[in-house]
Amino acid sequence: MFMNQSCMKCHGYQGYTDGDLRGGVGVSVSMQPYLDAEQKELQTQWITYVLIWLTGLAALGYFYVRAKISAHRLQVIQQQFAQNQKTEAVSTLVTGLGRDFNDILASMTSNLYLLKSNLKENLEAEQKLLSIETLTYRAGALINSLLAFASRESGDMQPMLFSSLVNDTVKIIRPSLPENIRINQEICSEPLQIRGSAIHLKQAVQNLINNAQEAVEGVSDPKVAIRLESFFADGAFIHSHAVNRSGNYAHLVIEDNGRGVPEHQIAHLFEPFFTTKREGKGAGLGLAVVYGTINAHGGFVEVESVEGEGSSFHIYLPLLEGKGDVSAPKAGEDE
Repeated sequence: MFMNQSCMKCHGYQGYTDGDLRGGVGVSVSMQPYLDAEQKELQTQWITYVLIWLTGLAALGYFYVRAKISAHRLQVIQQQFAQNQKTEAVSTLVTGLGRDFNDILASMTSNLYLLKSNLKENLEAEQKLLSIETLTYRAGALINSLLAFASRESGDMQPMLFSSLVNDTVKIIRPSLPENIRINQEICSEPLQIRGSAIHLKQAVQNLINNAQEAVEGVSDPKVAIRLESFFADGAFIHSHAVNRSGNYAHLVIEDNGRGVPEHQIAHLFEPFFTTKREGKGAGLGLAVVYGTINAHGGFVEVESVEGEGSSFHIYLPLLEGKGDVSAPKAGEDE
């Protein structure tokens, strides 16, 4: 409180002059509410910063996983493209030469038959001609395999029950397998309707079972498992496996506990003329034929293998969405 002229009437005698400080009023204000508000504000800010930090980490993790999946998908697409290029190149070559070779071999076989008829008294010459004839038939079988691989047609595509086809194929091939091999067969009760060529699909399944049988040679407890089930390919599966369409698939697995395949060879398994078998055991066309057949049916093939533990081949074929006239192929039926 400062003195002014009106105050001098009462306080002038006390010696004050105009403008002097006379005194003041003390006021006490509690700061605790303000401190509490400040503390709460700091907590809110810290929580906000932590949430932003965690959100950032989650976003980085999400984009990292997405980038990794995209990289894997791109790698799969590149492998498929390279595989298709190799297949196309070999198919073009084989288509041009295969039938000519077959004609030549047919002519050789006919002349060998006539020659054998004229040399019945010469046993040594007859044995040599028989050996040549056997080699000619082997060459013919190889040419036919090449032509089957090179064929871009999938045959007469008809609605069918894939479960019945697999069952029939196993019945046909089971007697030819060694008795010491245990066959574990799990075929789902669903009919699994697909559209396809019975003769080509049977050949593909037979090739995989034969490969499994050869893979378990020398194993103490040889086993081959054949499983068939329905499978739904969702968005995540499509993105990570470079599949063209989502939906329901027939999923066939043929698994063995054989010698397996080294990791560096897995990417080459479906290449024509590539084989892990011993010399003379195969031309390296079986899996290439399987790959081409399943692709022609709108499906895809995958393989998992660990050296020394065994291999699993997965076939995915799209199921028919609607209902129609469906045939169940009979054992041994060809189209």
